[in-house]
Amino acid sequence: MKRLLLLAFIPSIIYCSNGTTIFDFLNIPCGARPTAVGGGFSAFGDPHSIFYNPAGICNITTTTFSSTLRHYIAGINSGIILWEKPDFNGVIGIAINYVNLGSIEGRDVDDNLNGSFTPVSLSTKFAYARHIGSFKGGLSVNLIYENIDKYSAFAPAVDIGIIYTPPTVPHIDLGLSLNNLGYEIIPFRDTRENLPYKIKAGLAYQPLPPYIFSLDIERQINGGQDFILGAEIPLSPNFFFRAGYSSRWQDLAVDVSTDVTAGLSFGIGVVRNRLKIDYTASPMVDLGIAHQISISFLN
Repeated sequence: MKRLLLLAFIPSIIYCSNGTTIFDFLNIPCGARPTAVGGGFSAFGDPHSIFYNPAGICNITTTTFSSTLRHYIAGINSGIILWEKPDFNGVIGIAINYVNLGSIEGRDVDDNLNGSFTPVSLSTKFAYARHIGSFKGGLSVNLIYENIDKYSAFAPAVDIGIIYTPPTVPHIDLGLSLNNLGYEIIPFRDTRENLPYKIKAGLAYQPLPPYIFSLDIERQINGGQDFILGAEIPLSPNFFFRAGYSSRWQDLAVDVSTDVTAGLSFGIGVVRNRLKIDYTASPMVDLGIAHQISISFLN
């Protein structure tokens, strides 16, 4: 029964969405490192930038494979896999993002049991990025699919992004991205809905590399605006502590005076030769804690 209720409120539960859009699963943070620093990530260079600002994959210097398992609230499990490689005078990448809620009871209008179904959400990204002077530019094409019982929806979309490193200002990167620009070709029913378009701007500051502090501002199609703060601090050359805050999760706070963890995230990262392991925990107040673990291999 809990899963049945979750299905009805997926947009608000997984992302505190207050507008009418489709494919809200695209707003679930992807990757343990980005999630740990709040989920902004518009000015970072990282394999998982393919989900935030495709220009960020320009930093990839060797073939990279990464897999992430997300254990979400109420037992919802999902994950991502990605592959990226320097090629064609830049970097190419492919990434898959999936959510599977498991088997859910079907009910008719009289609340009689009517079989079961398994909702599935899936997106596949194809990305390319390259350096252009002091700029990095990136573009990704996203094929998005959702199925709920007998109904399915499909839409293509694109993400466009740039990252600028000012030559006269050391240790600062400025990022700008437009995400989920697309059109629902196959709607669930007769009415087409908007994709969760958003525009993000941010900066990443390294006062003493590899220390990183970040600030992002994100505006969504439904009018919501959020700010995101993040920090990554090396405790040793191979061990990192991360923390972040996102105002988007404040809607989860029932009592703002006591629910002080709403919007916070914490994580660690370990690097060992060509292996990277990252973990993040995101408290979601009364809904529990969302976990992510990412394992990356560098060839």
